[in-house]
Amino acid sequence: MGLLFGGCSGEHEVSISSARAIAQALTTPLNTAQYDLVLFYIQKDGIWQGSEVAQQVLASGQPLQPLYAFSPQSPASQPLTSRHQRWTFPPEVAEIEVWFPILHGPNGEDGTVQGLLKLMQVPCVGSGVLASSVGMDKLAMKDILLRQDCPR
Repeated sequence: MGLLFGGCSGEHEVSISSARAIAQALTTPLNTAQYDLVLFYIQKDGIWQGSEVAQQVLASGQPLQPLYAFSPQSPASQPLTSRHQRWTFPPEVAEIEVWFPILHGPNGEDGTVQGLLKLMQVPCVGSGVLASSVGMDKLAMKDILLRQDCPR
């Protein structure tokens, strides 16, 4: 099972806290007999890290700082990471049979990661792409719930 946390949102630190609690629960003796937990951390700049770095982040409870030369909001800022690095996944990703995404906010619980995992053809825990997307868009959710043919 791949526990995925961190991500590119303002709720990055909340994701770390949630992942710490889930990892702690999944590594109890009863659960370690059932689950082989592999940790994955997405830095704020979108770079995926494997188990070693992910474990360090969970142990410290602190995010890794993105690698920007200046403020990411500044036009003069130059990312020290390349676009290519955002598409380079840790090798263990290919071995994951089911994902447990613990990403909060945009680029996580809005259907984007669920879509990526669907493209990877690996199931994930939680809502799918559409439910996650609509759940983040309060106006779309309200429109759907107000439909006459929506089951109540």
